[in-house]
Amino acid sequence: MFLADLKEFERYLKDFLDNGPTFQNVAGMISSFAGMVGDALIMLGGLKVGGALKVIQGIGEIVIGISDIAENGVNAEKCPDCHPRID
Repeated sequence: MFLADLKEFERYLKDFLDNGPTFQNVAGMISSFAGMVGDALIMLGGLKVGGALKVIQGIGEIVIGISDIAENGVNAEKCPDCHPRID
């Protein structure tokens, strides 16, 4: 999961550098970073704090998905963007 969160962080950072700051890419970087730290803490045995950070990451992903739906509407192609584990 750490590498998946790192990949997402890099994607949001690239969008930030290419297109400037937006709500979605800044929130995505914060969410992905919280997920990476949470993954590392869970691997090192810090389950309570690591788990809390993973919850924060999940809430951030939901907020980003809702923001995208509010701006662009709902369609089947956007469902994986709301939560990356929905295929």
